[in-house]
Order: sequence, then structure tokens, then C-alpha cells
Amino acid sequence: MTSIIFRIHYITFEVESGDRMEFQVTGEESGMLVEGDQGKLTFRGTRYKGFQRYGSKQTVRD
Repeated sequence: MTSIIFRIHYITFEVESGDRMEFQVTGEESGMLVEGDQGKLTFRGTRYKGFQRYGSKQTVRD
């Protein structure tokens, strides 16, 4: 018998307007983001493209 484990990770961003946006991301990405992070969110429609923290050269990307 074969078992398949599939996990879906979501992250929620609150933008300057106060609106919240939720995106599906990889587990690696969800582990790199911490509540309170501030930076530039990049997305197209409902697809998450990346996040770059202010003051950091590290970019979290899909």
C-alpha cells in the first residue's frame, strides 16, 4: 500500500489599505516568513510571485 502526503501552505499578507490577501505557497516559503515582516509583495492576479523584506536582499519566491 502506498501513502501520499500532500500539504498545502497558505500565507496571508495585510497590505497598506488594510485588506488581506491569501496565497498558496511552498512549505519552504511559508517557513521563511514571520508575522510582522514588512516588505514588497509581488503577485499577479491570485498567484503569489515573491516577497522581499525591507532592508534585506533576500527574496522569497515561488
